[in-house]
Amino acid sequence: MGKGVGLLEQYDYSGAYKIFAGLCESFPGWEAAWTNRGIAGLNLQDESRCVPHMKKVLELNRSNCHALLVLGIQYEHLQRTDEALALFRKVVELDPDDPHGHYYVGSILSDRDDKEGAVRHLRRALQLQPSFASAWYRMANLHRRDEKDLRIGMLNEFKRLKKAGAGILVGHKYGEGGKYSLAVRDSLPPGYSAATGAETPALVIGPARGVTAALKIDPAPSGSRAAAMAVGDLDGDGSLELALCGVPGAEGGDPAISVYGYSADGDYSLRRRLPLAGSLCCLADLDGDTDLDLVAAGDGSLSFMINDGKGVLALADIKVKTGQEGGFPVRLYALDLDSDWDLDIICLRQWKDASGKISSRIQVLNNDRDDPAGFGGFSDISAACGLEQLDFSASELAVVDLDGDVDLDLVVFDGQGATLRVFSNHRAWKFSEVEQVAGSAPRGVVSVTSGDFDGDGDEDLVAFCGDRLQLLRNDGQLKFSQDEDFSARYGSLGGTAGALFDFDGDMALELLVADARLAEGAGGAALVSPGERARSFDLSRKAAGGAVSVLAAAMGINGGLELIVAGTAGGVSSHSLQLPGTWIALELTGPLREEVKPDAERSNPAALGASIEVRSGTRVARAQLNSGTGGAARSAARFFCGLAGASAADTVRILWPDGILQSELGLVSGRIHELKEKERKPTSCPVLFSWNGESFEFVADFLGVGGLGYFEAPGRYSTPDPTELLWIPRIEARENGENGASYELRVLEPLEECTYLDSAALVAVDHPAGTTVLPNEMFAILGPAPGYGLLSFEEKLRPVKAVDQDGEDMTARVQKLDRVYAPELRPDRRFMGTLEKLQAVELEFPASLDKLISSDEPGRPVLFLYGYIEYGYSTTNFSASQADFVPVAPSFRVERDGKWEPLREEWGFPAGYPRWMAVDLADLLRSGDRRLRVDTNLEIAWDEVFIARARDVDLSGAGDDKVTVRQLGADRANLHYRGFPIDPAPGEEVEGFLYKEFAEWTHYKVMPGSYTRFGDVRPLLDEDDGRFVIFGPGDEIELSFRADRLDSLEPGRRRTFFLKSGGYCKDMDFYTGHGDGVAPLPFGGMKSYPYAEGERYPKDPALERYQREWNTRKVEGDLRTPVSSLVGD
Repeated sequence: MGKGVGLLEQYDYSGAYKIFAGLCESFPGWEAAWTNRGIAGLNLQDESRCVPHMKKVLELNRSNCHALLVLGIQYEHLQRTDEALALFRKVVELDPDDPHGHYYVGSILSDRDDKEGAVRHLRRALQLQPSFASAWYRMANLHRRDEKDLRIGMLNEFKRLKKAGAGILVGHKYGEGGKYSLAVRDSLPPGYSAATGAETPALVIGPARGVTAALKIDPAPSGSRAAAMAVGDLDGDGSLELALCGVPGAEGGDPAISVYGYSADGDYSLRRRLPLAGSLCCLADLDGDTDLDLVAAGDGSLSFMINDGKGVLALADIKVKTGQEGGFPVRLYALDLDSDWDLDIICLRQWKDASGKISSRIQVLNNDRDDPAGFGGFSDISAACGLEQLDFSASELAVVDLDGDVDLDLVVFDGQGATLRVFSNHRAWKFSEVEQVAGSAPRGVVSVTSGDFDGDGDEDLVAFCGDRLQLLRNDGQLKFSQDEDFSARYGSLGGTAGALFDFDGDMALELLVADARLAEGAGGAALVSPGERARSFDLSRKAAGGAVSVLAAAMGINGGLELIVAGTAGGVSSHSLQLPGTWIALELTGPLREEVKPDAERSNPAALGASIEVRSGTRVARAQLNSGTGGAARSAARFFCGLAGASAADTVRILWPDGILQSELGLVSGRIHELKEKERKPTSCPVLFSWNGESFEFVADFLGVGGLGYFEAPGRYSTPDPTELLWIPRIEARENGENGASYELRVLEPLEECTYLDSAALVAVDHPAGTTVLPNEMFAILGPAPGYGLLSFEEKLRPVKAVDQDGEDMTARVQKLDRVYAPELRPDRRFMGTLEKLQAVELEFPASLDKLISSDEPGRPVLFLYGYIEYGYSTTNFSASQADFVPVAPSFRVERDGKWEPLREEWGFPAGYPRWMAVDLADLLRSGDRRLRVDTNLEIAWDEVFIARARDVDLSGAGDDKVTVRQLGADRANLHYRGFPIDPAPGEEVEGFLYKEFAEWTHYKVMPGSYTRFGDVRPLLDEDDGRFVIFGPGDEIELSFRADRLDSLEPGRRRTFFLKSGGYCKDMDFYTGHGDGVAPLPFGGMKSYPYAEGERYPKDPALERYQREWNTRKVEGDLRTPVSSLVGD
């Protein structure tokens, strides 16, 4: 049963269905097996695999709410709303406190204009679940015609919840229908009884083992501070090393940072005393080569040591372009603050002025990656981020994703007063301070730690205030409330540092306070589990007074749990922790720089910022992977949790920092599992397949020229062109029985994107066999957008010689269309879709070029190039802009007098997979010109290249009396869910996608918003009128064009086909404008997207009616929520 549920949660509905079907066959009376089988069938969108099984459940138990709700959802999809309403009413009758039951009843009543009944049930849903965003949305629509202020307030609440990622939204994915749409986990077949599992063992803390004696710690301006330390695997052997700041030299010499190794028997030994001092340190992969480097912060300084790949650190002269100088370091982090796949540096600093007043500031250093041979240096962007000077003595900085939008927010605490300030991260170096963060802030915070202490999926904060201990519960919306019950139970424990960790292996976090104030003033550690009495432990080597630092980590290859405590006077000690009976550890790795494919998104190599969820039975462990939150200790990027006695995890799900979702099944206990981010291209334009007489073959992607919200540089987005003509190399009429033969096309959205298709027509061009017709197309940069246009010509003038920028011969590569490209590209691995330097193809044409230029024949010289581009993403461009990398689109030049003179500067490029583009050279070439050059630093390569004297052919056929053009609107256009193309088999050479064996669901996210209803969409595709067919991942449009609408070809003539399309597409990259939802819709004539200032979507009754009648397929969700929110609990 657990495996089937795990497959459901991995969205492998077909695999889950097979498992549940087998259980039903083996145990015909097992109600839960039939229930889960029906739930799998619902998610397969197959009524024959849902309805009969849910009816079987109701035969076994007519009060089964899972069956009633799921059967109701299925009937609603089938437009059997009377039956659906009756089932939903039964759910509400049996469970009047189920908010989703009330929501479904209210939704149907709303569609039937029963406002009173709808309001009653939706209001009840909101009473039961105030964060039910979908219910707020439905309620707002009920007040569309009246009570404007009430409607606006409800819509604002919906938007607030959606933006915060905290609302409950109803959707079409597994688990988005509430608790009764989720599979039954804990059930055994009739007659079976559960075996009694072993109790979770009590925590055992071993005796102290000294690592080093007393440390030399310089006080901060605000007073004494804790010792700093960091752990990580420097040499890649699986065991972690410990780096300590302030270790005195021999005979009391100057303190320095020292590195200690950890052995299999749990002992520590000094590996190396580093040649630098520092008050704080971090171990992090700063240069992106997958080994850990070291950054140390001192008074007004930063120092760097780079790893040679074998664990040896060497001082490096790293450029740091500073802003405000000075300041004593209080906290230091190396994390990806701007979501651009590299690690930045965040440092909280203090200083005291002449009057004795202590001020603070947050120093943010951006990883510039401005050196193609390495990672370059850092620049101080604190001012650009809006992180002003703090006018109080900031003692603590927490860097953690507090609102579930997959970026890191900042929390600053006052070490003396009761100030709490939260800065919300909006990416692109923009932060805003959140108002009214908490009802009351803790006073005199020494340190904090973070974790999901209450198990609700949000990161809570525990504040250590010396004499008090406080829990700040996070509501998921960047707001905190002090837990009064926690304060009453545990507040008197106080302490200066602690760790949230699964100490006893029950998959829940416990809080260990390292220097708690126990009974009668005694000191020691205290372990706090929610709702239970605190347990005390003696840590005999703990620091005698003053603040401490603490971390818990799996230090050894085989687990080796250690609790490390560092004080000033007491030095550093380590305590072995008893491993739980079953446990799991994870080390995550983003794609290696040299392995990154040009079309693959990627995370920082250590995957810092990833969200992890481990499920075993009904238990769930969640964590954000970071380098430790709060305090002066930086933990390793190694996740650890117990499995509560299970021999393996049911599912492990990871939301990587780049937004990729990945699931793993059945990871066994007792191992450190190394998981790499799977290469998965998250976004693409829609793709076209044509029937070639035997099968559907991939043509290319299209509408790339109409990309919406594509980030080019800070403050600038590309201008979309909603028109495209795509050459179709092979298409044959397909016999369809009584319906006759038709030309068949399939338009598929294969990845994470939304398509807005405005028109689609098949263009058939009849022409003499000696004439070629190609599209006048390109993704225009400085050149004009080509619109809909064709070019015809007879002769191709091919280059007699071609070389690249280094003089290497490329002639054979550009002579014919054979998918052998020039030049040999050398990608810049820092920024996808770019090259290390400007690369070129230089083309030498014969003397007959003069005749082509000066001919009196109709037409003009046009350079035709067949090629492709590997697009970067919006995030790529943001990242490149930091390094002052300037992308250069293809420029076309001519050699004259030994110099290259520009003809068309940054003109444009082929918009995606291989296709034709045309460059107009009219009035640019002179007699005697022989050599042309095309150069770019974008990842673009060319196949066939030639010059022709070409004539314009418009789509009415005008311009060339030898050519006849026919445009065929679709005779049938059906929108439905198809799924996702499978990956090619090993050794199978495929350019593009395969049209076979579609997966029903993969781990792509779906952009929330209103999509076009499934079914006939032909009326929307006749013309470019702004009435789009809006479809998303896995959706497909079948297009059929009757072949008998075209005349038979005359002898000596050929027919060439093109797809004429109008529309746009938009991806879900974090830096794409409005990439978090379908809205706002584009429209013809808009100046830019996002809209220019003052622009609005047209107020047109026809467009309003279109949206109301056609875009009824609602997907309510948040594409940037953490993993735990993607599937209901």
